[in-house]
Amino acid sequence: METKKRQKIVYAVAVLTAVWGLYNFLGDANKKTIPNPEQLKTVAKKTATYKPADSVDIDEYNKLAWGRDPFYRSVDENKKPTGEPVQTPGWILSGILWDETNPSAVINKKIVRHGDIVNGAKVVRIHKNLVTLEKDNLEFTLNIKKDKS
Repeated sequence: METKKRQKIVYAVAVLTAVWGLYNFLGDANKKTIPNPEQLKTVAKKTATYKPADSVDIDEYNKLAWGRDPFYRSVDENKKPTGEPVQTPGWILSGILWDETNPSAVINKKIVRHGDIVNGAKVVRIHKNLVTLEKDNLEFTLNIKKDKS
């Protein structure tokens, strides 16, 4: 194919593409119309089916069978608080970030690694499911405390 003929075809395709793009770009703007407020009011009157908040009957609402509330923690009647103070441990392990080369753990809401000191205890080892600490030449392990809710 000759170069001049090829150039004419390329120019024709470019012009057609530009015309098509302008038509679609400018043509959509003419099709979009913003409804006036009167039209919106009539649509709202036809589609709105709601009750005002002051007309909700709370007793009737509470009688509905919703099931157990996942955010409510019931207080066990058998576990009433005694007068004794509750002792909290000095270290609370809340998570382990496991990596073969650089494991880390979350103890007392702080990220620690091997060799770090937490409340006077040195982090000796971090395993996939427990952390070993050393204090006063005594080693002890921490497990992740699971919430019983």
